[in-house]
Parts: sequence; C-alpha cells; structure tokens
Amino acid sequence: MRTPKILFTIILILVIFNPSNLFAQALGNLDEWDISPFRPYGMLVTPDGSPWLSYIDVADPEAGKICTIDPMDGSVTEFEAPFASRFHSMDLAPVDNLWLADDYHRIVHFDKESGSFTPYAMPSDIYDRSDPEAFMGLSTAPDGKVWFSLWSNKTINFFDPITSLWEQFSIPNDNGFMPGVPVEIDFDRNGNVWFTMRVWETGKAGIGYLDVSTSEFTLYIDPDIYAAEFFPYGGNPMTPWEIKVVDDMVWFVDHGSSCLVKFNPESTDDDFEYFPMPAEHGAWDAHYFDVDQDGKFWMAAFAESRVGVFDPSTETYESMAITSGAAPMGIAVSPSTSFLSRTGNIWFAEVFTTGHGGVGRIRPLLRPADPSWIPDDPFINRLFLVDCGPCPACFSGPCDPRVNPDFDRFIIWDPRREELVSFSMKELGLDPVKEGPLAAAAPLIDANGQISYVVSAPNAHQGAGAVLFVDKKGVVTQRINGKEPGEFLGKNMDVRDNMLVLASNFELKTFRNNKLLQNIKLTESWSAELGMNIAFTDDTDRDKLPDVLIGAPFAQVGKFKEAGEILLVSSATEQIHSIAQGRKFREHVGMTLQPLNIAKTDKKIF
Repeated sequence: MRTPKILFTIILILVIFNPSNLFAQALGNLDEWDISPFRPYGMLVTPDGSPWLSYIDVADPEAGKICTIDPMDGSVTEFEAPFASRFHSMDLAPVDNLWLADDYHRIVHFDKESGSFTPYAMPSDIYDRSDPEAFMGLSTAPDGKVWFSLWSNKTINFFDPITSLWEQFSIPNDNGFMPGVPVEIDFDRNGNVWFTMRVWETGKAGIGYLDVSTSEFTLYIDPDIYAAEFFPYGGNPMTPWEIKVVDDMVWFVDHGSSCLVKFNPESTDDDFEYFPMPAEHGAWDAHYFDVDQDGKFWMAAFAESRVGVFDPSTETYESMAITSGAAPMGIAVSPSTSFLSRTGNIWFAEVFTTGHGGVGRIRPLLRPADPSWIPDDPFINRLFLVDCGPCPACFSGPCDPRVNPDFDRFIIWDPRREELVSFSMKELGLDPVKEGPLAAAAPLIDANGQISYVVSAPNAHQGAGAVLFVDKKGVVTQRINGKEPGEFLGKNMDVRDNMLVLASNFELKTFRNNKLLQNIKLTESWSAELGMNIAFTDDTDRDKLPDVLIGAPFAQVGKFKEAGEILLVSSATEQIHSIAQGRKFREHVGMTLQPLNIAKTDKKIF
C-alpha cells in the first residue's frame, strides 16, 4: 500500500494572502483602484490575463487613450494615439492585441508589443462619415473579420484586415416590423451574426440574425416585451444592449428595464425568457455582461454601483456593492489561474464622472464548505506558490507586503472535520515584509497518525530561506534556516507519509519524522531552477523509502543552455540518476513532471 489509511482523510493546505475577509463578501473579495484622471468605459481581458480599458470623457473629446492595469499593484500603463480620436468600443485582435473603434470613423489596431496605433479609415464611397455614423458596437469574428454597428445607421458592417475589404448590410423591414438601430454583436458556432437593436425613431427594439453565407436577415421581437408587468421597475424595455451566444442560446441585457433575456433560436414560437434583476437595490441599468467558465453571467449595475451575477442553473441572482457612485460599465472575466477553480477574476470599469475614473476586481471565493472543489486524489494535498506572481489561490488582499504587512499565511481545510485553521506569518514568528512570502505548505503524518505541518519561507533569513515545523496549535516546534543568501531553502517541497523533501538552489534535503535523513549537494548545472517541480515517487532502489523526482528546467545539458533535465534521487543514498534531458536550446525539460510508478517493475535504476 502506498500510504497509511490516515492519508485518505484529505487535508488541503493552501498558501494564500490576506484572508482577513475570507468569507466577508458573497461573491468574492473586492479590489478597487482610482485611476483618475483616466475615465474608463470599455473593459476586456486578453488571454494572457491582462486587463485593458478604453477611455471616454466629454471633457477630453479628442483623446484616443487606452490603458492596462497591473493586477499585482494596481499600477496603470497608459497609451495614447498620436491622432485625434476617442475609442468607444474595443475587442481582441490576434496575439493578444486590440481592435478599437473611434469617433472619427476609423477602426484602429493597437499592437501591445510596440505600443503603436494603426488606423483604418471608413471608405467614403460606402460611408458619408457624418457624425451620426459614429461607431457603436465592435466584435471580432472567429475568422478575424471585425464586425461593427453604427450609432444611428440601420446596418451591420465588417472590415476584413487581411483583404482591406469593407462591406455593409442594410437591415430590411421584416413583415411590417420596422427595425431599430443595431447595438452590440456576437457570433454563433458557425460564425453567423447575432445583434441587439434599440428603439430609434420609428424602429422597434429586438434582436436580429444575419446569415453570412446568404446575407439574409431574420429579425425577432416579442410583442409582450412592451407589457410593463414583465419588468419590476416600470422601466422602458426598449434598450437591448450586450448580446452573447452561450451554448447555442442567445442572451442579452435590456438595460432600460434591468432585465436579462434568453432566446432559443430553435424554438418555433420565438420564445423569449425574462429574468428581471432584483429590485431591492433599485434599477441595475446593466449595459454589459460576461460569462465565466462555470456558465454564470456577471454584469455591471451602472445605476446602482453594484456587480451582480446570475446563475442560469438556479435562475437566481447575487450582487455586491462597490464604491458609491462608481457607475460600472464594461465588465470582463479573466482566465482562471487555479486548478481549484475554473472561474477567473471579474474586472470592471468604473466610470464615475468627468476627470474621475477607477477599475475594480472581484476575486471569486473558493468555498471550503463545498467539498466538490477539493481534489479527489488524496495525494493532491497541497498547493505550491513558488513566487509572488499572479497568485493562483489569492482569496483576498494584495500580494505585496509593503501594502499589507499581514498578507501571508497558510490555511488548512479538513473536509472530514469541516475545520478551517489558519496561521499568519506573524503568528509563526516571521516578518512578512523581510521574510515573505510563504512558498509552500504540506501536512506531515508521524508513525502514530498525528498530523503536523511544514511551512517554507524561501526569502527568510536574508534570502537563505527557512523551513518551519508547526503543530496543530500553531506552535513552531523546529526552524531550519538556509546557510547563505540565494540558497532559498524551501522554494518547493513534497511529502509522503512521514517523509519530507525540500529543495533549494544548492541542496536537496530529505527528512524522516522531522529529522534530517540526507543532504545532497547538487552540481551547478542541476541547480538551475532546481525544485521548480519536485515530487516523491515510488521506492525504486528497494530501500523501503520513497525516492524523489526533481525538475531542473534551466539546467545546461552539454552545449545546450537551458535544455533542462529530470533527475531521480535515492532517499537513502546520495545517488542521482538522470532520467530525461533536453536536446536543444531552451527546451526546458522538467518544467512539469509527474511521479513515475516504476516500483513494481524489475528495472534496476540505482
């Protein structure tokens, strides 16, 4: 048997940051930054996790500005086009770049690498470039075409950046239904176009569909949408705005009536389903929404300075207040960075007023009361955070100890006992500013089945690193310091039963029952990012002790720099066996690894 029975009680230990308000908010932990005088409007997050905002301020009508914010410290990097412009809408372009639509009849490409803006003017033979034909919505199709709508023009349009082709499709009257003006655009799985229409002059509100292969339109309107009893505030249900196709269903928000609407394109009755936003906090006036990785709809309540979420599986809403007067507009869900949660952070633009703007972020909480988020495998009993980069499991608070000196701690969650225990760096006798952050934590189980914990702080002791053994009451029973700066003892670790292995830049330390078993000094080539990945594997040398797999992805192999290497280390001797090596420059073998089940084979390793 690989482990004693007691290991089948799963204990999850996380190194996280500032959990003082771990369960304080219904939706997650809220961060807000004042980015004045930048007044944002649109919001998107690129696939690399970078939040971007567009800028609109009536006091600065010719400024074509966008900005990005550093998720770690809230610092803003601003870019301004070298020509008069004002960016109303934006969407993703290839390689994490941006497409922007300005109020001067241009589509503009922004290159993040160079910071350059490249404008593409609307052709005068198709567009008269009058002010009413300013851009409204803009969306990038799967084939790379940039589709857009115009402020007072009943057309759907696209620009093909590959061929430089512009094309316009006029929306016809449909069986006596006078269409309104298109607003926002999205695409189905076949690349066909869905769009919302708002009331304009004699045109009515609804949604529309354009078959790109035939150029034929189909328009939809629910006659009952104008019945006031459908809407809780007596709002004006004539302003459909953001639209998204989710699992072949068409969803949109009508911001004037604060209602989320679902439409089934396959329905023969043109069925619309209405989900009014809760009235207890007043009219939400949500213009935009985004869908997270769990299928929940996040929306920014412009009128009430709240952020809400709708769960279609339960047809229920939740919301939380943000800064009063923030008036959130654009909203976007970032990619997830945690294997424990599929949902990323929720970013939103805070419009406030002229000369004043902000940006907000909600980090949805992992909910320990729900055991479904705990890994089923009892050997997945820890989460390592090697550095203070974008944190995979940040429950709350900034990662910078200069901002919050009490930010770093580990949390122990035992689902069988439903116990949540947490110890901060200060409680462990560590200085969070000089010795933080924590990097790894794991449970240790002795021969009597008693549980204790090992916690590492590789930046402690002036960069030499420190590893602490902690009992269940939070008492440090032993502290081991590294010997010299740059050693970073405890940069990663693994446990198996009563065995512990620690990695540093110079050595590999193995412990049994909290006592040092061996200390292996490693060669320089093997110390390059040693311990980026480290794990116990089965007993390969028949000494009744688990052996160690260790990745060194930046190791030099022969003449190939940063080729990388994976090593197998005996826990009883100082023998080291190379089991995989890179064969070219920067191959980085060992960047990830999985323990090998080779103990049952007859192959001799050592």
